[in-house]
Amino acid sequence: MNPVRLLGKMTAKGLRLDGGGGGPVLIAPGDVAAALAMGDLPREAVLVGLAKYADDNNSQLALRDWARAHFRRRCVVRGWKQDYAEGLALLVVYELVNPTRCPECAGRGKRWESVDLTTPLDVAPVVGRSWEYCSRCKGTGTVRLSQRDRAAIAGITKTTFCDTWSRRADELWEDLATLEDRVLRHLWHHFSDQAA
Repeated sequence: MNPVRLLGKMTAKGLRLDGGGGGPVLIAPGDVAAALAMGDLPREAVLVGLAKYADDNNSQLALRDWARAHFRRRCVVRGWKQDYAEGLALLVVYELVNPTRCPECAGRGKRWESVDLTTPLDVAPVVGRSWEYCSRCKGTGTVRLSQRDRAAIAGITKTTFCDTWSRRADELWEDLATLEDRVLRHLWHHFSDQAA
């Protein structure tokens, strides 16, 4: 029962764990939706699960609306302007649902690296290859969008986004990532026998 295998089986777009695309979807979106309905997950966590793992566009829109309202409440509590709540909600939902695959390792999280295997007894240098964690994505297989792209999606100038709103968008994204972790634990409970 490997959680990574379960996650690979749940991807709505059928991505394989080796980074290639187009593999068969082994756990159907309808099964994911049914599993999310069984239990005591809050509405926003169910929306995260449906948006990311069941590829439900209506849930993506509802999750954006929830993120916008959640961010506006945070703005009121902290005394921030609410000008960019719509754009930031759109950005964090986009980043959650469509993670960018790392170009260095093609989404695998690891890649072949050249390693110097020369010993003091060798006359010529000896070079080997080693399967190492990707230094760019730190083994996750995904990378964040550039600040310029994030600002464009949020509808904010790059300077304003980098100075103020980037940290706030990261906080909002962390809230969604926490909900995603809860969803994954819930789905693991329901599908653990299929992941073996």
